[in-house]
Amino acid sequence: MVSCLAMCALLLIDGQWEDRAIRYQHLANEVGFYFLCCCLLGFCGVIGNANSNWEIGFLVILVITALILYNILVIIYVLARFVKLLIKRYFIMTFGKVNLSNLKATILCQK
Repeated sequence: MVSCLAMCALLLIDGQWEDRAIRYQHLANEVGFYFLCCCLLGFCGVIGNANSNWEIGFLVILVITALILYNILVIIYVLARFVKLLIKRYFIMTFGKVNLSNLKATILCQK
């Protein structure tokens, strides 16, 4: 748990990632991991009620599922930005300066 807190502090102080989306993803993963560690250390074996164990188990599964979905969404977002820049670079190299909002008219004018 100390390493997770140290990594959060380093992330907030140093700014390891240039991309803001990746920085937020890293921070969300560290906070989620810290939360899971606290839940597992704090409630493991302490609660004798089976219903409470199920509730905490479902909470842990929900947090892990939310982190996985968030990571997938960030990956898709960064991939979409990269593909957009790649397409823009291709059309700039091919046709010169291109406005992506009016791409169809630009291609028809070049033919």
